[in-house]
Amino acid sequence: MLEYLSLETLEHDMCDGIAVVPSLSNLRTLCIMYSRLGEKNLEAILSACPGLCTFVYEAASNQLEGQCVMLDGGDHFQPSSAVGYLRRHSRTLKSVHLDLRLRGWSPLTEGQQVTPVFNFADFTALEHLFINASEVFGTSWKESPADLRCLMKLLPPSITSLHLAGEVGNARLRLAKGLLDLAEAVSQGEFPQFKQIRCDIQQLLDDDYDVAATFAAVGVDFGYDSWPVGKVPFQENDNLSLPKSLEPMPVPDSDDSDLFPFDFCF
Repeated sequence: MLEYLSLETLEHDMCDGIAVVPSLSNLRTLCIMYSRLGEKNLEAILSACPGLCTFVYEAASNQLEGQCVMLDGGDHFQPSSAVGYLRRHSRTLKSVHLDLRLRGWSPLTEGQQVTPVFNFADFTALEHLFINASEVFGTSWKESPADLRCLMKLLPPSITSLHLAGEVGNARLRLAKGLLDLAEAVSQGEFPQFKQIRCDIQQLLDDDYDVAATFAAVGVDFGYDSWPVGKVPFQENDNLSLPKSLEPMPVPDSDDSDLFPFDFCF
């Protein structure tokens, strides 16, 4: 047990529940890939590691028999809840990779005329953020000056790079305007360390917006990228001292309860 409690890096995949979570006071990097965690599961594991520096989470689709894979997301945690649970690490987190593209439809948020109810503005150490573009520029939101400033409200002053993954549907114009507003904020001295922004290659913006040129004028590298599910690059920003890869932990014998710190359900 002591060997696992002293871990600084923990990687797990294909997880849909955690029954027992011990204290992991030395954990600095937590990676949960292709999984479906509920609210209580996520809160439990994030409360067990008080000094987290890197958090990576990638949602898997709901493949329960008799349910629609693309529509049923009610079993999964909400992004606003995830940010709330991560807030206990707001002074230590340097990188957050929150990929919820396969989370599915949620009856709590779908169709509502709302702006994001979460932000990372008080995450004083955060340098890199990966998040779904649809969580920031949802297709059902009203367009207003306040909505176009949602990127400024989302980001902390310490941010150096931002990756916006996934499609935004018919909100592409809103995305372009939001990006241009962010570039204007950078030109006025906000986000002084901001150096890179990437949008999903499926969301190419019209040249008429001149987004790349506008960011280049303020010293920010704008471009497009793709992020296949299950292939997370752990060192997404050369300025971050993150591990380039995570070696899987040796799995102890299932009968040895002293060696198995988590009771994962698959």
